[in-house]
Amino acid sequence: MRSMKDYSKESYVDMLKELDWSTIYQERDVDIALEKFNTMITQVMDDVAPEKEIRIKGSTEPWIDAEVLELIRERDRALFISNRNKSNPYLKSKYKDLRNKAVKLNRQKKSIHFCNKVEEHKDNPKKLWKQFKTLGYSNKNVEKSGIVLEIDNEKCFDPLKVVSEI
Repeated sequence: MRSMKDYSKESYVDMLKELDWSTIYQERDVDIALEKFNTMITQVMDDVAPEKEIRIKGSTEPWIDAEVLELIRERDRALFISNRNKSNPYLKSKYKDLRNKAVKLNRQKKSIHFCNKVEEHKDNPKKLWKQFKTLGYSNKNVEKSGIVLEIDNEKCFDPLKVVSEI
């Protein structure tokens, strides 16, 4: 994609007028003449409107909703303002507060999302394990899976008790 931020029609036309077109007129082979023409036009376009790399955002995680995105935007804006005014400690502090809130909210939403998914799939082991695999747990490990369940306000590491409670 080309950045049209500094583009002006006048400068583009002026640069085209300054080019030496005689090399194209004197060329006998049409294919070579076209190649030279394209090269010259591309060079002028690169000077007037350079190509810029754009990032296409993929799909977000399922727990990221409008509330999280809005807080992330606020955080990013605060960082931008803070970086422009490095001598102002209040702006840096405001950014750090927003950063911490964004991280905390993201973690909460993620936790709620996975708790809901586990609750939703507790009667279907296939879907439940599929959900665990997205978290990094696997039933193919020979070692303990590391699944912990809170039973009667106590953490339970015993796989048999965990299964019986689910």
